[in-house]
Amino acid sequence: MTENHEEQKKLYKTFKSNLLAEEVYNNEALDLRRDENILKVELNRVNVDLMKKERSETYQKRLKMLLENFDKSKAEVDRITKKELFQFVFKEILIKNKKIIKITFYQPFAQYWKELKCNLTQVVTEASQKPYILLPTAVK
Repeated sequence: MTENHEEQKKLYKTFKSNLLAEEVYNNEALDLRRDENILKVELNRVNVDLMKKERSETYQKRLKMLLENFDKSKAEVDRITKKELFQFVFKEILIKNKKIIKITFYQPFAQYWKELKCNLTQVVTEASQKPYILLPTAVK
């Protein structure tokens, strides 16, 4: 990307010195800008891939920590633990008019969902039965 910018600067200086015709400058500049845009797209793709990898590693660490600290002897799971468990199962839940429109799971839960061949209309949620307010958790 830096090389591309240097090339554009050199081309502009050459054009400003009247050593290059305007038509030639426009063609060369267009090619360099096209290359720059391709590089930007590639850089963005690499950044997105890196973010996905970091999220995946963070997800694995958080899951391991939750499972290590999970008390199997509890008869009922507290609200914070439930929320953490849901965050590991559900990647995304879209709700419209108190009905679930779309659910996206993390693996391996997505595979289990496909195997069950469930339909969203079969899912009964508390949200559709009564109003529910999500309260922020106090993490210390």
